Amino acid sequence: GVDRAGYLEASHEVIEFSYDWRRPIEDEARRLAAVAEAAFAAREQNGQPVRFVAHSMGGLVVRTMALQAPALWNQLLGRPGARVLMLGTPNGGSWAPMQVLSGDDTFGNTLAAFGAPFQDHAARQWMAQMPGFLQLQTGLTDVGKGLDKSSTWQALADADLKAVEDHNRWHSEGIQLDAYRWGVPPQDVLDAAKAFREALDAQRDRDLPRYADKLLLVVGRSRFTPDGIELGPQGLEYLNAVEAGDGRVTRASALLPGVRTWAVDCEHGGLADFEDAFAGYVELLDNGSTAQPAFKDVVAPQA
Repeated sequence: GVDRAGYLEASHEVIEFSYDWRRPIEDEARRLAAVAEAAFAAREQNGQPVRFVAHSMGGLVVRTMALQAPALWNQLLGRPGARVLMLGTPNGGSWAPMQVLSGDDTFGNTLAAFGAPFQDHAARQWMAQMPGFLQLQTGLTDVGKGLDKSSTWQALADADLKAVEDHNRWHSEGIQLDAYRWGVPPQDVLDAAKAFREALDAQRDRDLPRYADKLLLVVGRSRFTPDGIELGPQGLEYLNAVEAGDGRVTRASALLPGVRTWAVDCEHGGLADFEDAFAGYVELLDNGSTAQPAFKDVVAPQA
């Protein structure tokens, strides 16, 4: 099959930007701003636009660039033909950080690099201190959830461990409880992540409506997408999204007011490599719309 970059190169000069998901998204957004500024300046003579294709957290890096470098953002999007195409971006966050820190998900086997199964708690505690990773967590601004407090995470971790212990008490050898211990994020990391989420929400309500016609969103589809938690007899369980989701990000979290949105039949991780969608992605970048058969219109909330 053909790769995405190769497909885009038929009509665009492709400048790949790799970001470090462990670092504060603000830091990576400033790096992106420098790359975008250079690309914009290089097209000063011919007036060609700079366009962005951003998968998942990459969309948050682009949105944060707009917060970090507003004058540049206005220049970029002011040029005719400029567009930002987001693929499965967790605009309202996702449960992936808690899934990893509670030991229910390995984040695409990221933790496999950290050694034997019973050392996983150390890896999870390491992950809990990664600012960029915690900035993906949903619900940090929801007062009722209390997820902006390290003490809430610790209480959930303790309750989950106790439930696992009680459920497995019949096991004569006992279980290796270390394999079930959470990584608990420290308060300063949560404070920064909450402030980041508040800034994104303010941008969504205040600034993005002006640029809604320049922004495009494609969402995926999966049978199960975590959307909430409950403590059951066997420990913490993740609830399935009532509305659609892509396996990582609920549709409600991805959608932005007034931003045209399409759905394709692909899970979150594959959105950037889904060959059936490549032609549509190019049409979206070029025209701001697509009628490709793989794409179904989704009604975005009102701006």
